[in-house]
Amino acid sequence: MFLSMAATAAREPSAARAMTGGLSHGRHLSPRRQGRPAADGNMTALYALASAMAPPAMRTDQAALARTLLAAGVAVDAAMGKPRITALMMAAIRGSKPLVEVLLESGADPRLEDDKGQTALAFAQKKRHADIAALLSAATTPSTRSVACAASAAGPCLTVQRKSP
Repeated sequence: MFLSMAATAAREPSAARAMTGGLSHGRHLSPRRQGRPAADGNMTALYALASAMAPPAMRTDQAALARTLLAAGVAVDAAMGKPRITALMMAAIRGSKPLVEVLLESGADPRLEDDKGQTALAFAQKKRHADIAALLSAATTPSTRSVACAASAAGPCLTVQRKSP
C-alpha cells in the first residue's frame, strides 16, 4: 500500500509534500531535527519507504521515490521512535542497495547509531548484505565520504557533527 502512495507522490509533488507531514505531523522532518527520534514515535515517509518489503525488481523504483521524498524536504537522517532507526539503517536491513546509494548520495550519515549502538554497516553485516556493507564501509571512511559528497548529483552533502561525551 505504501509503495502505491509513494508512486503517487513521485507523479505529484503536492502529494509528496502531504506525505512528509501526513505520517508524522511533519515536525521531526525538518533539517534541524535530523538524527533525532520522532517525538510521537510515528514513521517518516522515508523510513516507511525503506521498511517496505520491495522485491528486487522494484528497488530501483523505491530509490526514485526516495529522491522525490528527499526533494520534498524529508530529513535524510530522521530517526524513527525509541530504537532511533534511520531510513539508511532500514535500507541496509532490507538489502536495498539502490536505496542505500540514494540515501548516501543525499547525505545520510552512515555513522549514526541506534539506541543499541548499531550502525547501518553493522545491520548490513548482520544480514549478510556484503555489497551494501562495502558501500557503507567506504562511506564511513572520511576521505571516501568527502569524494562521494563532492560528486553527488542529488544535491549538497550534509554531514552531522557529533560531540564527544
